[in-house]
Amino acid sequence: MVKGVFVPKPERDTIAEHERLEEEERALEELVKRRMEERKVETKKIIVEKIWEDEEIQKNMELEANIADVDTDDEMNEAEEYEAWKAREISRIKRDREDREAVLKEREEIEKSDADDCAGTAGTDTIYMRDFSAPTGEDKMDKWTFNDAMRIKYDAKMAGMNAPITKPKRSKKLKDWESR
Repeated sequence: MVKGVFVPKPERDTIAEHERLEEEERALEELVKRRMEERKVETKKIIVEKIWEDEEIQKNMELEANIADVDTDDEMNEAEEYEAWKAREISRIKRDREDREAVLKEREEIEKSDADDCAGTAGTDTIYMRDFSAPTGEDKMDKWTFNDAMRIKYDAKMAGMNAPITKPKRSKKLKDWESR
């Protein structure tokens, strides 16, 4: 025989709750079915639009092909046509050569001006006359003019250690030390 097990009231499942969960599952399934149907309809619309676009492109290509079939330069003289082509080709070759020469000339001028700029500024700018080994900031101050307490602190700092700062040797009063 099976023994009954106590289940606290907030953890108990009721019939109403089971029905509510089943209803939510049914609603979710219906929503999924509706979305699938909507996607099918959208897919069909997209396919119809694509087919229509392809047909339009095909019609336009056929119209362009019909226009391209007509050849209207039967009256042209081949000798005149050849001379016109020859003149165009010679002018194109000259234009290309002039463009290449202009680019090369411009490049040489830029290189020449860069070389002149570098040679002309060497030594005249103030940055070249600076003494980089000169002291800056705190290094300009004379540390030996400090009082004893500051000198001990400075020496400890320069030694790179975390040495305790001792009281000055001359003074035994604590207030003298605090004021400095």
